[in-house]
Amino acid sequence: MIYCPYTDKELDESKVNSEHIIPLSLGGINGLEIPVCKDFNSKIGSEVDAKIGQELVIQSRRAKLEVKGHSGKIPFMYYKNGKDADTGLPLQVKITKEKGVELRAPYVPEESPHPTGRKIQFSAVSDMEIWLKYTAKVALSSGYFIYGDEFRHNVNTKELRAIMTMSHEEIRRDMPEIQAQAHCIYTEDDTKEVKLYKKVCEAVGDHSCIGIVPSDNYLTFFTGILGGYVGMIKVDANTTGFPNEGEYYWGHFISPQNGQLNRASYRRLLQKLLKPKTNKGNHVDK
Repeated sequence: MIYCPYTDKELDESKVNSEHIIPLSLGGINGLEIPVCKDFNSKIGSEVDAKIGQELVIQSRRAKLEVKGHSGKIPFMYYKNGKDADTGLPLQVKITKEKGVELRAPYVPEESPHPTGRKIQFSAVSDMEIWLKYTAKVALSSGYFIYGDEFRHNVNTKELRAIMTMSHEEIRRDMPEIQAQAHCIYTEDDTKEVKLYKKVCEAVGDHSCIGIVPSDNYLTFFTGILGGYVGMIKVDANTTGFPNEGEYYWGHFISPQNGQLNRASYRRLLQKLLKPKTNKGNHVDK
């Protein structure tokens, strides 16, 4: 039987498959994976991983860095709800690193001037909840990847599952007792702690990352995608049995970089981060 942290169930091997903790399309690599429930993996892949990948800021980074997913295709930005500012006619906008802006006018009435594309209007709506759901999903998978059964038995994973699968309104209605503290890029009033996490996510350059920082009574997770901060979740935990030496001193940090998984203690990471910069390297070692 295999334990799935997403469903909190022991499952037969035939019912699990491999889950990329950070999707390949968001800067992950093969090897940063855990086995999880097949059905749930499919659901969370479409409802969380795919949706955060559609957020404007993430689309922009993926296109700029040409980060490929499972399909191996070079990503691009696409907006089907654009408008030509001069004529008001609909435009479909495709932006690639290689060709720049490409426009298509799907409908031009007879005797109407063709859209010039000199000025383009389009709207993009961001979903704050998806940033928190992704952070909770990464917390569940990376926590079990790093700490195994210590994480499973000593962390309030129920609250992480709630944030991952439920809307804010559903949590307020059905789980008013929830104690986890959550923060994402759209949350106002950054604390000193969050400002530091943001700095860490930016310090890895164009790479994604996950940090886990334990204290006596809780475990804090923060994550970034392609050099930008995504979110933070602090959840109740008994961390007395967690390792706190070597690569785990003050916590643990992982970042896929150039096809390899870099791992370091959180203490070592802060030491490197606070050192005066002598070059542009951003490799994190032990």
